[in-house]
Amino acid sequence: MRALALLLSHYDFFSLSEKYLILEQAKDIQTFLKMRPIEIASLIGRDFKIDKLNFQSIEKRLEKTIALMRAYSIGLVFYDEEAYPPLLKEIHDPPFALFYRGEASLLHSLCLGIVGTRRPTGRGMKASFDIAKSLAENALTIVSGLARGIDGYAHKGALEAKDGKTIAVLASGLDSIYPSDHKRLALQMLEKGSLLLSEHPPLTPALTWHFPKRNRIIAGLSEGVLVVEAPRGSGSLITASCAIEENRELFFHELALQYSFQKLALSASDKRKLQKKWAVQNYIDDGALLISSAKDIIQHLSEGSIKNTSLLFSQYKLDLN
Repeated sequence: MRALALLLSHYDFFSLSEKYLILEQAKDIQTFLKMRPIEIASLIGRDFKIDKLNFQSIEKRLEKTIALMRAYSIGLVFYDEEAYPPLLKEIHDPPFALFYRGEASLLHSLCLGIVGTRRPTGRGMKASFDIAKSLAENALTIVSGLARGIDGYAHKGALEAKDGKTIAVLASGLDSIYPSDHKRLALQMLEKGSLLLSEHPPLTPALTWHFPKRNRIIAGLSEGVLVVEAPRGSGSLITASCAIEENRELFFHELALQYSFQKLALSASDKRKLQKKWAVQNYIDDGALLISSAKDIIQHLSEGSIKNTSLLFSQYKLDLN
């Protein structure tokens, strides 16, 4: 059944529950490939485009996937397996499969997501790096998306900490690193016992619609999410929305508000009028916490409840000084 599950991971138009219905019915690849499209449609309770099944080439694609998994030492965990991260299991649309390179035990560690714009200010870069480093020194695993800008500095900050760990969630297969100029950073992560993660099998390109899906995983793995700098419409605000939807803590660095307005050629009074309509301010008005340092995050988490109940927060040495 695991071979069939791997094959089904290539079909992103089947939902999690639909894939498990197919697994229960077919149990192996050959039985699945003998099923008529009308049988599959009846089983899952809806129609779909028949050509999406791609039965003529899917076995060859599976062979390539297996070869690349071996070549790149890519591991795999499915939703119903014990190694699947418990917090991610709780979200409304959890991934069916998680492909990974590196230290899989980090999937069960205490995580904090850090996200932001690909075009940060110098202060934003420093804040992302410094906060990630401080949190990693306090045994939190930093989760981000390996994008240019804030994401990259968050990963680098975590790696700078003694025994610091970080997880990069990719929008492509793990046989290729996107963006390509972060290949060296990804290699450093693997060398230092961190983790690369994706719900997509090898040979999957980083398509535009994969990025919002990637963001739900960043939020889903994490106890909370910090947005450092983010313009209106930024993908990092999608991650912020995911954090709210999944009942995660949501933090905004004080730079996030400044970043929202700094490029607007408006008077101070006009900016104040716009502030209530601006996305970052809306999140704060709705209860997101405005912070200036890692200490603020650590203190809030230590005073609150940790959602990952497989972990005892008291086992972590938190430095509030």
